[in-house]
Amino acid sequence: MFNKSALFAFLFAVIFAMQCASALPEPSITIVPSSISQDASFVMIVDPMTSQAPLRIAWSVFNPNMNGNYIMGQLPIHGGKGICYFSNTDGNATCGPSPLTGSNMLYLEAFVISPAPEYANTSKVVTLGSIEVKGTPALSNDGTNTVLLNYYLDKTQAETMKYTVYDENMQIINGLADKNLDYSVTPIPHFHANISLQEGIYFISTIATKGTEYGGKMDRIVVPKGEALSIDPCRTHYYFGESANITGSADYDSVKIAVVYPNGSIAKRKSIVVIDGKYSYRFTPELDWPEGTYNVTVATDDSSQTRRLAFSRLITVNPSIVRATVEKDSSFNGYVNIKNVGDERLSIHIEKDANLYAADVSVEKEELNSQETTILNISIDRVSSDVIGNVVIKDGIYGVKVPVAVKVEDDGEEGEQCPPCPECPDIATCEKTSFSVSPSVWSQDYVVDEEAKLTIRLTNKLNSTLSGFSYEFISDYSSDNSELSYAEMDPQIEDLEIDADDYKEVEFSFVPNQKGTYLGKIEISSGNSKSYVFVDLRVHENVSEGIEAERNNIEDVKDQLDSDIYDELVSYIDNAESDIYLGNYENAKCEIDKAVAVREVFSSYGSPSGDCPPCNCATGGSGGFDMVIIILIVVILVLGGVGAFLFMRSKAGNREEEYSESELEEEFDDDI
Repeated sequence: MFNKSALFAFLFAVIFAMQCASALPEPSITIVPSSISQDASFVMIVDPMTSQAPLRIAWSVFNPNMNGNYIMGQLPIHGGKGICYFSNTDGNATCGPSPLTGSNMLYLEAFVISPAPEYANTSKVVTLGSIEVKGTPALSNDGTNTVLLNYYLDKTQAETMKYTVYDENMQIINGLADKNLDYSVTPIPHFHANISLQEGIYFISTIATKGTEYGGKMDRIVVPKGEALSIDPCRTHYYFGESANITGSADYDSVKIAVVYPNGSIAKRKSIVVIDGKYSYRFTPELDWPEGTYNVTVATDDSSQTRRLAFSRLITVNPSIVRATVEKDSSFNGYVNIKNVGDERLSIHIEKDANLYAADVSVEKEELNSQETTILNISIDRVSSDVIGNVVIKDGIYGVKVPVAVKVEDDGEEGEQCPPCPECPDIATCEKTSFSVSPSVWSQDYVVDEEAKLTIRLTNKLNSTLSGFSYEFISDYSSDNSELSYAEMDPQIEDLEIDADDYKEVEFSFVPNQKGTYLGKIEISSGNSKSYVFVDLRVHENVSEGIEAERNNIEDVKDQLDSDIYDELVSYIDNAESDIYLGNYENAKCEIDKAVAVREVFSSYGSPSGDCPPCNCATGGSGGFDMVIIILIVVILVLGGVGAFLFMRSKAGNREEEYSESELEEEFDDDI
């Protein structure tokens, strides 16, 4: 049975269709891609087939399998046509989430209204496909404008896949219509293609088919303006001790730069001001950083670029760390092999930090030819307590750091602290952590631009003071959380010193500037001990300000609405306020969206009861109906409407217009 709102909407559509003569031509509806999956992103285009202006263009979707529910909304007009981009996953969707859900067959209707008012409508049956297209386009990380298309389906799910590329005005890009995607089974089965695009906003539609089965979706992608990242002079390999200079251009006030270790955790992060469209950032890796390939990412509000830099050593050491346990007051002697792996002669010298004041450190040979080796000697006459420090071997700016940890046997403790150890994948780590964190999970809902805070308690489990803290945010590959890489600690965690069996608290905070899911973990380190806080945050659109505005909008059109419709709109707003109070932000947005859609449609048409808008209505006159006439008309319209609905349903297959994506290029005017 229809719900009350759906019944009013349906009866009113029938009133217009049966009783009101319209001077507007019948509009047309186009869905892109022409074959889509349930809940998939897509674009709806309604052509009013007239140049008359101004016009209002609205849409509604009737789902026969959901208690006769209508979903309604308005289309923004571009180039004389109504164009809506729907998506459940893209925050840039101009018309919000997809209304094509909950059923394989849906009835889509478009309405065109002029100021006269004149009215025209058309309908279309949409049958959703069963194939889910997995994967999204992405920019390559080589600094070019190459877009990578990767869709993860195997041949049991789809036999073929095609794509078409549109510009932001929904014009097909020349040569990129109905193109086949290649298929590969490595590293996993997927369909793929690489395309080169100029700067701008694009929509890429994909359709998968297998026999009579199909599915499809639309994706939006931004190719950034200019060079988002360059490395002067395009150098990709450095030796430890050298500085890398990251330069480039951006049409923003600032950019965020992150340097990421080979294992994926963040080494450095910094916000850089853009001056005259240019930015520059110079950094020098620490000598104890691990060798390997580092990712350097430059990010703006809506795009990012990544460049890979390789860092290696001119001087290598073996072992890379000196570690020993000795009896109290005994002596210690350690040895490290040093090798010049470069092509030039090196003159090396030795530096030791203050913690190794009691150690005698020397090399057997200071001048080393290419590929030549020598020995580093470390000796301590009397080890009365733990000796932990670093020895640096350098030639000018180039060098390597060797951690030294000599422990006294009877001074070992459960949970003892290991020396700093950036090369953790290659070095044995402490078996037990020296500190704990609480809470270990951060799971909460926030809204955009609301400060997200977490107080973390760090508890020292040792019998001695603990210091040397640092933290990194390790992002889950599927999350949207670039801002978390630039979060703040208060006080600075690097400055903490925690006494034995004591604790201190720090506040972790950031302000999310976009909605999405923030997944990953905060890795907190001290020495070689690590503890984690696992992060699962959901950031929603902030709709608080829109509630009062929409309540005022409803009051402004109250006189145009049936009392039942008005009460229903007020209930949507009341529900939204309750949802926000309870933290149900998604539900709140849904309630507001419903209120906006219903208000705009019904305030455009007038009330579904009472007078027909000024046109050649069968009743003649503009006066009100008495109750008997209203009842008679409703009965007649219900019977006529049901008959029209059944006729429409039986003829839907014949009325549906099929559009191939190559034909759309001719359908759209050049000025869209």
